[in-house]
Amino acid sequence: MTEAIGVLIIDDSEDDRALYRRTLAKSSESTYEIAEAEDGEAGLARLAELSPDCVLLDYSLPGRNGVEVLKRLRAKHPFIPVVMLTGQGSETVAFTAMQEGAQNYISKSTITPEALQRAIRVAIEHCTMERRIQEQRSSLEIFTRALAHDLKEPVRTIKSFLTVIASHEALTERGRGYFNYIQSAADRMEALIDAVY
Repeated sequence: MTEAIGVLIIDDSEDDRALYRRTLAKSSESTYEIAEAEDGEAGLARLAELSPDCVLLDYSLPGRNGVEVLKRLRAKHPFIPVVMLTGQGSETVAFTAMQEGAQNYISKSTITPEALQRAIRVAIEHCTMERRIQEQRSSLEIFTRALAHDLKEPVRTIKSFLTVIASHEALTERGRGYFNYIQSAADRMEALIDAVY
């Protein structure tokens, strides 16, 4: 038996919430634990206490529309999957919702058990991938900073000894050419390290 998928429905219409509950209850591949909220403020409060696997968010909410709620949701919960629902079926609404961080979009007129389950599944998979990418990016940034820090010390040592050599050693013309080449390479290396640090 697979673990139940937690879904938070944020929709001001009791009829629409009942539709989503019935539709998800017909699933043959997953079970769903459903929580509900009638408006954006209540939805954001429920989200903080429940940490659902996915949010079904109505575009037309009283007070704040779904995109405004989505912006606030994303500020605190960047990796919660969100499926935007609308009765309007507008491409403009879909584009705006996706641009603001919804993982999927579905028109209420096209909801079937398969379509809704697929939208939820795709949203969850998308957010899982985004979270992994962010974790890898953070790990890479930490590694890069540590590496750059560790590489700075040998470059500083080389430059310090070059300064000592320049002030104490009489170099031949050929030696001066080698010295200048080494000094230029050390400066380039320092600039490269600074660029990633």
